[in-house]
Amino acid sequence: MHEGGVQVQQVRAVDMGPWDDVEVSAPRHMLDDRHARVGADLDVPHGSDVFEPANAPGLLLVQPPESVTTIGVSVLAWPGSAGWEELSARMARSLAADIRPVLDAADAASPGEEPAAAVVDTFGPFGPELHVHAGDRRETVFLGASGYRWLVRATVKSVDVTAADLEAAYQILASMVVYRGGAAMPPGRSLPMACVVDLAHREQVLARDPDDEIARRIWQQASRGKVA
Repeated sequence: MHEGGVQVQQVRAVDMGPWDDVEVSAPRHMLDDRHARVGADLDVPHGSDVFEPANAPGLLLVQPPESVTTIGVSVLAWPGSAGWEELSARMARSLAADIRPVLDAADAASPGEEPAAAVVDTFGPFGPELHVHAGDRRETVFLGASGYRWLVRATVKSVDVTAADLEAAYQILASMVVYRGGAAMPPGRSLPMACVVDLAHREQVLARDPDDEIARRIWQQASRGKVA
């Protein structure tokens, strides 16, 4: 919007992410205007195991405590502001093509065998979701969200994905702040990820002056991924 010929950035009046960094009135994590920042901040359930595979930079894998479920989260550069809607539609077509031969084979299967795989296209709190079922078990859920020139993609995998597993993934997405930056990037390129494993560290950081080097070190020690 413009006031008196001066452009004013609007801050989105919502209490749930994923946010673009220009949508938050103040940084949630330790940020320093002296440093250029590109990437994403997010919270995970307390006590989770978190790691970034060496062969998949930009992918953060989260295993909540006392769970066999893995939640993979990544943020991708994408043109426009409907990235997840576009990508999920492509994924739905690809999954349908992959599962069709399975369904054909199931037609000739013996009675009493487990029903074949199926993809359920539904709509969740952040947008389109794809639920992949094997018989009566929900093995994988793809969900995500769109921002301006970026998208979030999350993959929830388990023996049988439960409502609690999905809620953990929703909370991760709801906590995210994305720092896209203005540089051109190829569609699909992953942004770096930074993860607060213990919320007590955030309280330590935010209690200090933004220019305090100690606060910056606390943030680095409490994070996973690249912190510029």
